[in-house]
Amino acid sequence: MAVPTNSDDSIYLSSGTWSLMGIERLIPDCTEKSRKHNFTNEGGYHHRYRYLKNIMGMWMMQNLRREFKHKYTFEELYELAHIGRYFTSTVDVNDESFLAPESMIKALQDYCEKTGQEKPETECELLYCVYKSLANCYAKTVAEIEEVTGRTYDTIHVVGGGCQDKFLDRLLVETTGKEVYAGPVEATAIGNIMAQMLRDKVFEDLKEARQVVAKSFDVKRIENTFE
Repeated sequence: MAVPTNSDDSIYLSSGTWSLMGIERLIPDCTEKSRKHNFTNEGGYHHRYRYLKNIMGMWMMQNLRREFKHKYTFEELYELAHIGRYFTSTVDVNDESFLAPESMIKALQDYCEKTGQEKPETECELLYCVYKSLANCYAKTVAEIEEVTGRTYDTIHVVGGGCQDKFLDRLLVETTGKEVYAGPVEATAIGNIMAQMLRDKVFEDLKEARQVVAKSFDVKRIENTFE
């Protein structure tokens, strides 16, 4: 509900420890193609459906951060990841080996070794490997949504705490070629408040409520500054 747009041409990414990526639909899609791509239909406000896929999120990054000897700030992590852009190995972020490993560093190294890729050794390489792998997964999901629906989407709205990760937001622009907007951060709380305000008739409908969200919170258009 707190995705700040009424456009039917946008995909949303709820970004946090885990990721939820999809679109809003008025009818569910229970086709075999949806099943094969592992999409689900979740009931939403006013008989709508959140057609989405569950994806790994910042969990991998959080585990790496805990293992690093130095307690880096988030800005320092972005800088380190940017330095590691020369590294080419990637992983399947949804592989079960990354769900609860004793060491995320070792899990990444083992996966790369098992798949015949160079192992990430430095903090820069480890971070960029995860960032790039997440971005690739998001881009693949966008392509699957467009395949299933038979249409093209021009915008991705990233909401939730993970939208503050500037490096991942920029990679999302780079890997998908879409316009990317970040915010609001506290989307879950805002969506709950919106439901109560709609019930109390503060807003006429969901369209009006979303217009107010777009005007009330800091929603930023992400530029691809890597170039």
